[in-house]
Amino acid sequence: MQTFKRICIKDYVLRDGSLEWKLVRGQEYITSAVGEAPRILEIEPRDEHVVVMDKYWVSVPVSLFTGEVEFTK
Repeated sequence: MQTFKRICIKDYVLRDGSLEWKLVRGQEYITSAVGEAPRILEIEPRDEHVVVMDKYWVSVPVSLFTGEVEFTK
């Protein structure tokens, strides 16, 4: 699976009941390629989304990131 290192440019919070997951501005995250979320997470396709590979794997808009650098091919 191709992955990328990307820098978050905006704080972002997802909540699911009592669970909370945060992207923090300025931190680097490993993500999937754009458009791979449906294949990885078995969810409905979402335009311009990536999967963040953190404590939880979450689909978020790629617009929350900058500085894409390929991490694995």
